[in-house]
Amino acid sequence: MVFLRRKGTLGIGHAAWAFQYPDGSWNAGSVENQPQTPYTRPDLMGWWSRRVDDPLAPMRERRYEEYKILEVLSPSAAAAQEEVERVSREPYRVADQNCMHDTYQVLTAYGATLPEPDRGETRAPAKWFKEIPGEAHPVGDE
Repeated sequence: MVFLRRKGTLGIGHAAWAFQYPDGSWNAGSVENQPQTPYTRPDLMGWWSRRVDDPLAPMRERRYEEYKILEVLSPSAAAAQEEVERVSREPYRVADQNCMHDTYQVLTAYGATLPEPDRGETRAPAKWFKEIPGEAHPVGDE
């Protein structure tokens, strides 16, 4: 799952991920980069990841507005979890290691096929989200 908060990052959008483990639980996470700066050390960047039963719950808490469900034929939760741990140690860099890049890296490690986040007009999370195939669903209030 790819999540979007349209109002995030001064209106260019903010992305987050969720992927499912074999036991049916989910990993949901993102880097929030609060306060917003072009470069932020890993210990200050607002990175988070939670193992949850409902991937929508932590996204509601953080005011994500919509999501898309990705079909993954051969998922690898282990590879995605390794990528979650790796991106948690990377500093936030607005140009090449931001919420969109982290989401892309985690979900492609899981096995998802996603558009490259740095192609042409996809440099903004909201535009990147729009390029991802599939229907957008509201996160909702419940």
